[in-house]
Amino acid sequence: GLKNFIELQAAIQKASSEDLASVLAREINSISIYNCHLVEEYREFIEYLDYLSLIRFRDSITHPYIRSILFRVPSSPVVIDGNNVVMLRRSVRDLNGVLEALAEYAEFYYPFTIVFDANIKYVVPETQREFLNMWLESRHVRLHSPADEFIMEMSEKRKAVVISADRFSEWKCSIIRIDPRELLW
Repeated sequence: GLKNFIELQAAIQKASSEDLASVLAREINSISIYNCHLVEEYREFIEYLDYLSLIRFRDSITHPYIRSILFRVPSSPVVIDGNNVVMLRRSVRDLNGVLEALAEYAEFYYPFTIVFDANIKYVVPETQREFLNMWLESRHVRLHSPADEFIMEMSEKRKAVVISADRFSEWKCSIIRIDPRELLW
């Protein structure tokens, strides 16, 4: 938040470049993938790092997708068919797997939106509900029924890539689609 931002600015003014890299890394590594949009606040501070500190800083960022947000240029947004990804292997954690794989993909897609059918709470096993709830509280997630219609609208409006095993053949639209199985297996 703003308080952390002001504290970080104060720390930067009295820190050496190496110290700044450590402070930035600690702050950024405390941000989860569920609220990864917050890392954008730190971009301007990275410019103050010398080359060696920048390399050390980059290597110390633990989540690959968050590291990509900071260091890669996005080619387009991405819309993830949440129900489809989760139901492939019955694992909510596959959403993280998709984002980690996208971090290494030739093209970088950001920002991301995960779209779930409103019934997702009832189809996910009880053992994964806590993990699902973390996603459902994220500003990167939308609940919509039917989800496919909303996914197509978002994709066309934002010129976004879609991550889904669904071919959306009933929709007369041209989208770029990546099958999540290519990313997860």
